Amino acid sequence: MDSRERGGQPSGWLIKHNEYSVVPLQRRTGPAPLHAAEQELTVASTYFSWQQGGDMAALDPARRGTWSFHSLLWAPLVAGDTAGNAIPEKSLAQSWEANEDFTRWTFNLRPEARFSDGSPIDAEDVALNWGYMAMMTHPESFGFRDNFGTARRMFGDIEGLKAFTENVAFDPFGTGEVGDFEGVQVIDDHTLTIAFTRPAENFLSRLTAAFGVFKPEDLYAARDADYDVADFWPTSAAASGPYMIDEAVPGERYSMIVNPEYFGPAPGLARINVLAVSEDPNTILTAFANGELDMVAFPLTEDLARQAYGDPVLRAAMVEQPMWQVQQFWITPNPPMDDENVRRAFSMALGRDALVSVLNGGSELELMASVNMHRSPAVPHCEAETAAVQQMPYDPEAAKAELAKSRYGDAVVDMPINLSVNNNAELPAIEVYAAMLQQNLGLKKVSVRTEKVEDRNNPPFPVHLHMNAQQPWYADLTDTLQNMIFIIPDEPWAEGMNHAFTDVPYIPELKPLIVEAMNSRDAAERCRLVGEIGQIWNDKVFSLDYGVPKSFYLISDKVQGELAFYENAGQGKPLNIEEWSIAD
Repeated sequence: MDSRERGGQPSGWLIKHNEYSVVPLQRRTGPAPLHAAEQELTVASTYFSWQQGGDMAALDPARRGTWSFHSLLWAPLVAGDTAGNAIPEKSLAQSWEANEDFTRWTFNLRPEARFSDGSPIDAEDVALNWGYMAMMTHPESFGFRDNFGTARRMFGDIEGLKAFTENVAFDPFGTGEVGDFEGVQVIDDHTLTIAFTRPAENFLSRLTAAFGVFKPEDLYAARDADYDVADFWPTSAAASGPYMIDEAVPGERYSMIVNPEYFGPAPGLARINVLAVSEDPNTILTAFANGELDMVAFPLTEDLARQAYGDPVLRAAMVEQPMWQVQQFWITPNPPMDDENVRRAFSMALGRDALVSVLNGGSELELMASVNMHRSPAVPHCEAETAAVQQMPYDPEAAKAELAKSRYGDAVVDMPINLSVNNNAELPAIEVYAAMLQQNLGLKKVSVRTEKVEDRNNPPFPVHLHMNAQQPWYADLTDTLQNMIFIIPDEPWAEGMNHAFTDVPYIPELKPLIVEAMNSRDAAERCRLVGEIGQIWNDKVFSLDYGVPKSFYLISDKVQGELAFYENAGQGKPLNIEEWSIAD
């Protein structure tokens, strides 16, 4: 069933200028395209520009390399659209099949596939790619160059993932040997199998979203390199996708040109320049307005969207994109947030509609929509079950009564509450909520902390709430839950800890239900469990979810063709670059 049948957006869409809409694919018309040699696109992209500061680690396939424009460097084992439908002509595998109970998948590779340096791509290369994915789940790798273990989240059910980290010494530029990752087996030069600990019917959907193939020897060469703060090994690696690196300036830009060895559809754009531009988003908006960028393909939300809408040139280029992010106040269980009654009081003291109204203030454009649970309604999965979940009501009097039930008693109003922000864009929401806590609960020591925290595992002050946005990597809400399961504690936290930013409240009911939902092979039961989890999440107050931002890209009318992106603005991933062109 495709996304149209599910009632979601189509898996590709036309970017229709000057209208905030998503419509079925059509050909964009305009000035005649330039000659092939002049087909050059310049973009600011997600997971490279702005907050990433031009960090080349973003290009790493084991990190976010399968997102954004840098996904064009790495051929996926199986390519797919947002709904997980396979795109065979762009897949490194020419065929694939699962056994009867979906616990083993077999992939047959294209014998003609080559890296951009002309060397063949074989099953051993693919197996070693999986070894690197497993290596990046090693405890010593967490946080290293923005690594948070993609394979642990997306492929944790492959046999032997945990054993790999126990038996293979950590090497930040290593893959282990073929066979070290037990679940991935090479059968011959062009065949490999992947075995699972449970039925994996949805493996292809995950695979299309989070796995691209690089040349292992290029990773190994990084062991002898001395990288500066923004450089990393993908800048000198052979590519397997439709583009390859031509030039890379760490912290500033990288440029891609057509990979002549690519097996799939030939792209029409001769060159794509991806610029970091600046860590100041206003500078990026100015660069687009001045014609220095053809596209801004990271989400413009909240104040950035408001600023763009206020400028006639930028407003004409704004194109709304589906957005899967959920905005939340992450709860770190430092006292008194380790007490369920305190968390419930904080939830009932949060006027979500009022907060969203403030964030939307001063603009004709709706910038934020309220949300009832930890999911965006734009995700085409379990829509009815998640819509039925109830958020705790806004009720200051009930909130005070709930606060009085806590084990901290009257002393809670004098306890420090630190709300941490990562950047100025987060200040409006945090400051509004801080005022609500003071007014509605009578808290006397609420502080908004704006200092930069270098080590988020060991913050210099107790963090109680901080801004966070989460989104699934593919169109399945259990992905977000699976991401959380690794940090949900199995027993109550020890007293006296100074918790890391990523520590979460102890809610014993959540983990077994999440595991059950992940393991369920019945789609209806899976969605029922997702709804039940959402209700417990709200009732026990695992986090304080309040809104889903509206999101926009900026696209110049010079960019022509069927501009299909992955249907989550946070990923910024082009799906049909071969259809794009640049007009004079």
